[in-house]
Amino acid sequence: MNRRKTFDKINIALDLTSLLDVIFIVLMVVMCSSHNNVNEMAEVQSELEEARSTIEMYEAHEDDIENLSERVVFLTIRADFDAEDPTHRTVKIMTGDDLKGAEEIDITAEDEDVKYSEIKDKVSSVLAGVTRTDGDVPETIPVWVTLSDENILYRDWMYFDEMLGELKDSYPNLYVYDRLMEQ
Repeated sequence: MNRRKTFDKINIALDLTSLLDVIFIVLMVVMCSSHNNVNEMAEVQSELEEARSTIEMYEAHEDDIENLSERVVFLTIRADFDAEDPTHRTVKIMTGDDLKGAEEIDITAEDEDVKYSEIKDKVSSVLAGVTRTDGDVPETIPVWVTLSDENILYRDWMYFDEMLGELKDSYPNLYVYDRLMEQ
C-alpha cells in the first residue's frame, strides 16, 4: 500500500522585500568595513615607509653614532629619594652608557654638604679630564650633562642647577640639558 500524499497546488506569493532590505544592509556594512580597512592599510603603509626611511638614515650615520663617544662625553646625574624617608637620597653619576658602572652616592641630612661637594668634585674631574690629542694640538671634548629630574627633590635640583651653572663658567665645554630648565 503506497500512500501518496497529494498536494494541492496552491499559488503562494512570497514577499521578498524585507529579505532584500536585510541583504542590502549587510552588503552596506561589508562595503563600509572594507573601505575602513583600506584606509587603515594605507595609514599602516605610510608609517612603514616612514620607519624604513628612519632606519636608512640611522644606517647611513651608523659609523658617526658609534664614534660619537670619542667626540662627546655623556654624563648623567640622577637623584632619587625614598618616599618614606625624604632625608635619604641616592645620586647616581653615569658616564657614557655604562649604567652598571654608575657611581652611587648616598646623601643624608647629616652629610648633605659633604656629599654635594663630593658630587661637584666628581663632575669637575670628568670635565677636567676630557681632552683628546689630534696631532700636537690637544682638543677639549664637549661634555653633555643630563640632569634626570624624574624623582628629584626640589632642594637637590636647586643645588645641581647652581653647581652646573658654576661649572659652566669654569668649563666652556660643558653643555647641560634638563627638562625643568627647558620648560
